[in-house]
Amino acid sequence: MNTKNLFTFNAITAVLFAIPMMLAPKIVADLYLTHPETANDATWVLMRGYGSLLLALTVCLWYIRPAAPSRALKGILLLIFVGDIILPIVHIHAILNGVENKQAWGIVLVGVILAVWSGLVLRKMEVGE
Repeated sequence: MNTKNLFTFNAITAVLFAIPMMLAPKIVADLYLTHPETANDATWVLMRGYGSLLLALTVCLWYIRPAAPSRALKGILLLIFVGDIILPIVHIHAILNGVENKQAWGIVLVGVILAVWSGLVLRKMEVGE
């Protein structure tokens, strides 16, 4: 449970969502939305925008993997921790309100795993300081 493994896993996960969201948002909508036929141009713009942010996160995580403990590294860990606490809440809300289908539980699971993992790494980093 170190930062390099966390960043590698998170980068791979992020890029697996980023590329389809940017290049084929309709396929992603068909997979995750309860009523993909209601998606419109705004949906595609938001999906592509979120996909581009995930791609930027992927590049950042891949680049910082070998970094020694620092304030910047801790900042990236906090980004992952806070983001992956909020992400499952957003998707659980969407699932329970019929916006997303059962496939989205996978996103919830990955978010919870990454939140716990990054929390443990942060705690370990705090103890080591």
